[in-house]
Amino acid sequence: MNSASAYDRDQNRNNITLRLVGSIVATGALAFVGILTETMMNVIFPHLMKEFAVDAATVQWVTTAYLLVVAATIPLSAFLKRRFTYKAVFSAACVLAITGSLLAFWSPTFTALIVARVVQGIATGTGMPLMFNVILEQSPRTKIGMLMGYGNLVVALAPALGPSFGGIVTTFMPWRESFLIIIALLVLIFILGFVSLRQFVPTEKTSLNPGHVVLIALGFTGLLYGVEQAGLVVQHYFAGTAMGAIPVVAVVSLAIGVICVFVFYWRQRRSERPLMNLTVLADPSLRWHLMSLVLLQFVMLGISFTVPNFVQMGLGATSMIAGFVILPGALLGAFCAPAGGTLLDRKGARLPVGIGLTFAFLGLLLQGLLAHHLTPFWVACLHVVYVFGYSFTYSNVFTDGLKNVSPQLKADGNAVFNTCQQFGCALGTAVLATVMSVYQHLGMNSGLTEAVATANGAQTGYFLMAAAIAVTALCMIRAFMLDGRAEKTGEEKTV
Repeated sequence: MNSASAYDRDQNRNNITLRLVGSIVATGALAFVGILTETMMNVIFPHLMKEFAVDAATVQWVTTAYLLVVAATIPLSAFLKRRFTYKAVFSAACVLAITGSLLAFWSPTFTALIVARVVQGIATGTGMPLMFNVILEQSPRTKIGMLMGYGNLVVALAPALGPSFGGIVTTFMPWRESFLIIIALLVLIFILGFVSLRQFVPTEKTSLNPGHVVLIALGFTGLLYGVEQAGLVVQHYFAGTAMGAIPVVAVVSLAIGVICVFVFYWRQRRSERPLMNLTVLADPSLRWHLMSLVLLQFVMLGISFTVPNFVQMGLGATSMIAGFVILPGALLGAFCAPAGGTLLDRKGARLPVGIGLTFAFLGLLLQGLLAHHLTPFWVACLHVVYVFGYSFTYSNVFTDGLKNVSPQLKADGNAVFNTCQQFGCALGTAVLATVMSVYQHLGMNSGLTEAVATANGAQTGYFLMAAAIAVTALCMIRAFMLDGRAEKTGEEKTV
């Protein structure tokens, strides 16, 4: 079966085999669990602060360390796909995820918990791109949009369900036991993937350039950490508290990040064995799609932070209620993302993306306009409007952006998209956390209650995210114009 002819047959047929379904479910579930643990930890923070006697700034490292490692690992996905079989990469990711979860369950100290999160981050960074590579390489061409809808549903659903899962766990059991549930899921996922995954494209005896790995790891780690520290600088400034060395750390981290990413890009364009083949960025339409994906992830992670905090601190609800507020939208997304992908297969990307951006913009704008008059019920209703739009948009922007990339470079395009999205995720959390914190400090210092001050911060955050969706619409209009012009002139755009 490891032949080009087998690969072509699977791409040209119209039916979806049971083994393909199993492969997508297994790799998707692995990515889902990884992303779920990222957002569920936000609800568990108060319990961690109490048990390990750490402050809010320190406990954030549970998520920060995880995200930094994920961002540093994802760029390796194109190399891993070329060098190792799907089954080998999948097995390694599962073993790392189980090991990290066992360490998290056992962790007697906060440092041990951070080590566990680092191991889990490596697992997620290794496993998440695998799902997209399987779909892009092994799915029938006429079904790619629909299957990418199911695949990208993981990216949308897991951040939304994370707070719900974390809230339920901390209500009924100790936080450590959540990792036992995750371990049980990972064992089942491993069995399904090991049975289902197939290899059509032969592996290559390629080698890894350590210098390239160091550059991209330092680059994205510096950028992500620098963004987070810059957010802390703003928060300390408006709170009137001492900053210490935080401004210097922020500037140095951002400078290191920018320099390393630039050098990495320069080296990749000239290397005979690049870590990621960046010639995919030669297509201007792909670049506009990439910018749109970064903005969409900025909004998704921003709203994953804003909604639970607004519902708890602004509306006085419990952590479990805050989790359930997000749940209806997450469940709706489970049905809408594949429907949006099917619409792309039949009508192209313009219609579902246009519908999606319209609903996402309206959902965010209405939450901003009505922030001071909302109840948890109405937050849930308007969140459903946003998620409906997001589920029609994200998957189709991803799929449409890679449609003109040659099969040989699909893994590189996937790696570029997934890597850059991590920056959007970090930016969304940092910016919205900063906005919320600034408004809380300013409001409470001027005599407002915490609830009103939080509502003010949430309102500004909603308006900011609505503006990001509007910019996304402009990016996609430009991308569609470029695609339309290429179609009219008969230009070959495949890179």
